[in-house]
Amino acid sequence: MASPKNLLPDRASSAKLSWSAKRIKLPRSCFWTLPLFMLASFLPVGILVWYLSEDLNDWMMTVSLSIGMLALLLVGAFRKSHFHYRIHLERAEVNYQLCVPRYMEDFVKGMALIVIVALLGLAVFLGSAVLLGPVAMVIIAALRLLSWEPPPAVHETSLPWHNYQHVTIDRYFLIIAVHVDEEQCGFVARLPNKELFEQYLAFLRTVLPPTVQYREGIWWG
Repeated sequence: MASPKNLLPDRASSAKLSWSAKRIKLPRSCFWTLPLFMLASFLPVGILVWYLSEDLNDWMMTVSLSIGMLALLLVGAFRKSHFHYRIHLERAEVNYQLCVPRYMEDFVKGMALIVIVALLGLAVFLGSAVLLGPVAMVIIAALRLLSWEPPPAVHETSLPWHNYQHVTIDRYFLIIAVHVDEEQCGFVARLPNKELFEQYLAFLRTVLPPTVQYREGIWWG
């Protein structure tokens, strides 16, 4: 049996399994883009710091660190989600929402405010029209962050079990994905531990069609 702390009270009598998990929702095929995003955040400001280093060492370094920290927060803090699964005899359903602590929201908005003030001061200090475009773009992005709120919870429901023809079993990341064809999309279940992973897999073997093809490997969807 699965650990009690991972099981949720069934909201419907037909629910056979239920659990919660805190996992990354971003497709693993996109993980390589995260370092590029960070590099893109640092590079323009870094070049500007190097170009103006003789006159604005401390001032520009502050701006660079502020934007860099903001990028790291966006990449590192907002990528995990809370998942709540309920598995029924006919289908499955999941609710998920980004995991963003309240203190993190306030910190990000504070950093956005610092970036706005720093860039406005930089534009006034330099008095250069060349910087108006890049500075305005960063300020607009920072202003949007000031009013940012976590998105509401999303509810998804799988197709009836008999519609699926493929199952991908990812034991490394504890993911089981059922999909209609070989495309990397379908209903993805993220399991909190190996015990519940095996329990859910055994359940699927009882409800999926006998013609379903099972494949073990990393789920890239």
